[in-house]
Amino acid sequence: MVSSGIVLLALAAALNTFQKSVGDEPVKADLIVILGGGSYADRTTKGCEVFKAGFAQHVLLTGTRSVIAENSPDSDRRLQILSDSGVPSKAIWLNGDAATSWQEAVAVRALMLEKTWRRVLIVSDPPHLPRLRWVYDKVFRDVDLSFRVIGTAPEWWQDRAWWSSSKLAVFSIKELFKLIFYFVIYSHEQTFREKPGHQSLPLGDLY
Repeated sequence: MVSSGIVLLALAAALNTFQKSVGDEPVKADLIVILGGGSYADRTTKGCEVFKAGFAQHVLLTGTRSVIAENSPDSDRRLQILSDSGVPSKAIWLNGDAATSWQEAVAVRALMLEKTWRRVLIVSDPPHLPRLRWVYDKVFRDVDLSFRVIGTAPEWWQDRAWWSSSKLAVFSIKELFKLIFYFVIYSHEQTFREKPGHQSLPLGDLY
């Protein structure tokens, strides 16, 4: 009973840490990454804001498998948001095969090394940021690349306790356990060889 209570207290403390997750301030960079999944509209809107403020000249969308496979830009709502916000198609890159945050980071690393870019801004939701920091620290540790994580400001997250709604609780708990899983699986990962799923291509290649 005592041990269960300690575990629950530790879980609550960790979730409170997630609640306080704050993104970095954007700085001049080479690339903005808008991750797939989650609150895609919030992520894309924030990415557009950072792009239009002049912090980077290139945007990478991950999770674009259907766009690439079907040669159909209309199948990803994020591309429409980018277009409506004035982001030119020549600035947009796509990656469709990276299926996890770790694979996305390896894909970002591969693209940056290929293009000799040095800094990336990764846009995602607040509870996702601790895991992203851990992942990019690991994946970038042996190369001269840097990153910042840029948090969105979704209505469902701001100024609310993580237990105040099922959406907040589920997202926070999932992220905590994913971080633990990543720590177990990837702590000793040493190789980041580029694989087919880590290839990114310009949006213009689809036309």
